[in-house]
Amino acid sequence: MIKYLKLACFLLVAGYLFASCNTAGEPNPLSQIPSDATFVAEINGKAFLSKSGLNNPDDYKFMNMGRLIGGEQFAFVEALCKGSKDAGVSADNILICLTSPKEISAYAKVLDVNALEGWLKKLGLEEPVRGDGYKGCINKEGICMAWNEKQLIVSAKPVPSGQIAELFSEKKDGLLAVNEDFKKFAERKADMRSWLKYSLFSDLYKAFSGDVLSPLTEQMKDVGNLSVHGYLDFNDGKIVASGSINPPSEVAKYVEKYPLAKEAFNTELYGDLPEKAYLQFNVAINVIEYFKLFRQTLELNLQKYNGDESANSEEMKKFLDGPELKSVLDALDGDILFSIHGFKQSNIPMPEMTLVFSVKGESAFNDILALIPKDQIVKSPDGYYVYDNPGMSELSLSLSFAFKNNRVIVSNDLESTAMFVGKKKGKTFADNPVSATIGNRPAGFCINLDLNSYPDNFKLFLRNFIKGGSYDIFASIIDIYDKAYAMGRIADFEAVLQFKNPNVNSLKQIFKSVDKISSGKPSSWNQ
Repeated sequence: MIKYLKLACFLLVAGYLFASCNTAGEPNPLSQIPSDATFVAEINGKAFLSKSGLNNPDDYKFMNMGRLIGGEQFAFVEALCKGSKDAGVSADNILICLTSPKEISAYAKVLDVNALEGWLKKLGLEEPVRGDGYKGCINKEGICMAWNEKQLIVSAKPVPSGQIAELFSEKKDGLLAVNEDFKKFAERKADMRSWLKYSLFSDLYKAFSGDVLSPLTEQMKDVGNLSVHGYLDFNDGKIVASGSINPPSEVAKYVEKYPLAKEAFNTELYGDLPEKAYLQFNVAINVIEYFKLFRQTLELNLQKYNGDESANSEEMKKFLDGPELKSVLDALDGDILFSIHGFKQSNIPMPEMTLVFSVKGESAFNDILALIPKDQIVKSPDGYYVYDNPGMSELSLSLSFAFKNNRVIVSNDLESTAMFVGKKKGKTFADNPVSATIGNRPAGFCINLDLNSYPDNFKLFLRNFIKGGSYDIFASIIDIYDKAYAMGRIADFEAVLQFKNPNVNSLKQIFKSVDKISSGKPSSWNQ
């Protein structure tokens, strides 16, 4: 156990670093990141500790377990949380930088070099080598640790002892110096933020599979400079994640060739579903463009496994070029909205599901009806159709269809279909505040996490499915959350995890929940 605690302390020392500010005379880790880095992740440790309440570790009962089994080693963790010089280093920020999947570096601001050396000695490191204004050592795993009175640097990248001093120098050709995209990323502050290049994925694939890239991935090699910016903030009552995809100019040809998403989602569809949504997602796509990309991917795989002249390839090409498929694709307009908005009362709660999608004219709806045997579909007096299959009815899966204003509804809930055709009144998803938040962005998602709002048969089903005390733990963990939703466009996205209590920081609520569970106290609704 002590062995693992020492390792944990070592990793904490390696991870915590000083904030990337421009204080005179202080080293700036962002300026030390080499230009070939493919991934940078940074945590504002000071904000993390303050928002979580871990800067007052006595407030948490689970910290007593650390004191009990960690002994003297755990004193470092407490000093780090409190921001004490006794830890030797600052917990202002956490940084991880990758130049390859196996080459990782981290930086830290030194508060007290003597205290730091005391902790490093307790980790069992060899006597350090002294250089010009620094000390350093390389352990048997090849990890280099170097420090001076201002900074600690830990690197898993092979560093010859004669080059340790270079770790402390600013890189004139580093990311912050020459990469405009990285400069833009560094300007925005967040509790947690990350920057990565597309080439990281191919590097990881090659490093861990040893295989060559697939034909499609090889075609995408020109997007190697594409980057993704990600930001995470812990606010009162919610966690907000956001980000953007930033393609280089040479990638524009792919966007032009495959304009997969529509500019906006048709928000009129929100008025076609019930207000309550246990699960909902919407998307607005260019159907023909998606089909083009799907077809190219399919043909590449057919060529790879069957050859150009195989019977399977010829048959597939004939189908892809056929008038039946073209008729279907031409009829679809690309706006799709799906919702689970209720549960039928039965031993196994069957979800009430509705799908609404846009089409180009009523003939498209008639083509859908033509796919169903005439003896299994009945038109109701209210103008919608019911798929009357006895086998499905026994499972409460009878489907209803209707057409209105170039939109088609398919549902196993007759009341939703009746509301769609105007024969029943009621609030719709357009009245749900989440719909206004998602707006007309071409992709959106929402899930209800409040178990109290679910019907009793669903909660009973979960209790029977999650056996024993595991259900109580699950219910206690999820008890603090209200809902989660996300939305995005081609180049940006945002996701929100919303808590029931809007007045307490989300991170503190998580740690307080962990503390309650670890002390054996279930959440209030489950008592």
